[in-house]
Amino acid sequence: MATIGMLAVVGYFAIGAARQYLIARITLREATATVKAKEYVRFDETNHTYLDDDGRRIEVSPGEQQWRVYYQIDHFNNLDEATRGRLLRSEEERSAAGRLRFRNKSKEWYEQIETGDQLRVLYQWRGGDSIDVAYVENPKSPNLQ
Repeated sequence: MATIGMLAVVGYFAIGAARQYLIARITLREATATVKAKEYVRFDETNHTYLDDDGRRIEVSPGEQQWRVYYQIDHFNNLDEATRGRLLRSEEERSAAGRLRFRNKSKEWYEQIETGDQLRVLYQWRGGDSIDVAYVENPKSPNLQ
């Protein structure tokens, strides 16, 4: 009988830990990022694909235009220190390898932002050193998309 009680206590704590881990992974968190570069891209018959933030090849129609803003995330608050450290190292390695994160934004948004500006980023931690960026905002012009 004592063994069943002990198993119940261990199970209770294991379920609680799993629940906390799941909540940590689905929670949107806020960070800041620094604009590193801007680029206008116009696709044509020979150049009509690009790699997104996750390295997936995206096909676009010739003639399509993009106003890209490249950025690097500066911090990952609201996570434990070990996770924050892993994410920051991953972000620095990504930048050093020339794979800055970017967002395609409206021309108006693009024109309002400058290299060195701070952005507001909402992201989800996927576990390990992976994140999904859900939203990027220019605090100087929060209503522009």
